[in-house]
Amino acid sequence: MIADPASAVRGTGFYLGIAAAFAWLALIVMNLAWLREERTSLLWPMGGGLAGMVCTAAFLPFIFLFLPCLLLGLYLCSFHLSRSASDETGTSQ
Repeated sequence: MIADPASAVRGTGFYLGIAAAFAWLALIVMNLAWLREERTSLLWPMGGGLAGMVCTAAFLPFIFLFLPCLLLGLYLCSFHLSRSASDETGTSQ
C-alpha cells in the first residue's frame, strides 16, 4: 500500500505528460480561435506557452519533429496576446 499517491507518479513523466497534453490543447484552442478571427482568454497563450516551454526543454533532442508546431505556437501566442492588449485599450476595430 502506498501512503503517498503523489510519490508513485514522481519520476515517471506524469507531470510532463500533463504539460504536453495542455500544450497541445492550448495550441488547438488558439488555432481555432485564430481561424474564427477571435481572441482567447489569457489562460491559453500564457499557460500553453509555459507548458510548451517545459516540453521543449524536456524534448530538445527531438526538436526537429515538433519545430513547426513550436513556431505556430509562438505565432499564435503573440497574436492572441497582442490582440488581448489592443482589445483591452479599446483600439480594436
